[in-house]
Amino acid sequence: MFKAPVPAKLPHLHSILDNIGLPDHQVARFLGVTRKTVHRWRKNGQAPRPVMRALFWETTWGQSAADCNAINQARMNYMHAKVLERQIKPRYSASNARLALMCSLAQSARKVSKRQIGDGL
Repeated sequence: MFKAPVPAKLPHLHSILDNIGLPDHQVARFLGVTRKTVHRWRKNGQAPRPVMRALFWETTWGQSAADCNAINQARMNYMHAKVLERQIKPRYSASNARLALMCSLAQSARKVSKRQIGDGL
């Protein structure tokens, strides 16, 4: 399951903004706030928790965490599929063997019945 970073483990606001590398007016537009608000957050060194999380996912750290999580989830899904395949394969093989046997018996029965019809029985 994916977990968002805990606020205590988030980088400092200045580090986040430096990592994003956008000017304050573009960050403000991205967040839907005024440039003054971003300037105030930068001056105080802190922003509301939802803002910190939103900005975190725009950093290289946030993108790396999301990529890592996606890769791990894909690996888990692949392994789960392999386990299911291993569980189903013996049953499928056994079913195919039974089906092949029934088909060969049916063909033999047809041949026998054709011979009997041809012999006048």
